[in-house]
Amino acid sequence: MFLVATNPGCVNSADVRRVRAQGLSLRNDLDASLRAGESQLSDLDVRGRAPDDPERLRTVSQVELLRARRAELDRALADLDAEHAAWLADADPEDPLARALRDATPRLPDPLSTPVLLGGALLAAALRARQLKTALVSVAESIEKAKQTDDVFRERFAQAAPTIRSIQTPAARRIVDTVTSEGFHMRLPL
Repeated sequence: MFLVATNPGCVNSADVRRVRAQGLSLRNDLDASLRAGESQLSDLDVRGRAPDDPERLRTVSQVELLRARRAELDRALADLDAEHAAWLADADPEDPLARALRDATPRLPDPLSTPVLLGGALLAAALRARQLKTALVSVAESIEKAKQTDDVFRERFAQAAPTIRSIQTPAARRIVDTVTSEGFHMRLPL
């Protein structure tokens, strides 16, 4: 058909919207052709054409082919939606956002389902990033608390600090610096 195989990791939301719009346009064209074919078949039946009439057999064959193409296109569009919703299947089933998106997406009309799904994925990613940052902050705070109460741990940690700093990512360093330094710091939500 018109849809090319896509790799969800290499496709952006504009590509998905473009391919989906092409599919919907093609479906509208197929529906118009199908209505015309069914109308022509109805006219042939009204005129009393025999079931084995060559023109009637040709029209029946064309209508059946159009119906098969329409069903194939519907499956391809459903596969496109499912493929780009795969992140929901991997999400925690207890995650309320993933559950809400999984339940709502099939009920949305065609032009809305893809943007809602992709926007939901972005929101879920932002929420998960926030959770990870909060977790990292709590780890850094717990280490600081342990250093305040345990002199041996503080000395050992000071010896290992250069090694720990060398393997930290820049984001982790910023978070640890914010937790360990005194004074005002403006924290971003992520």
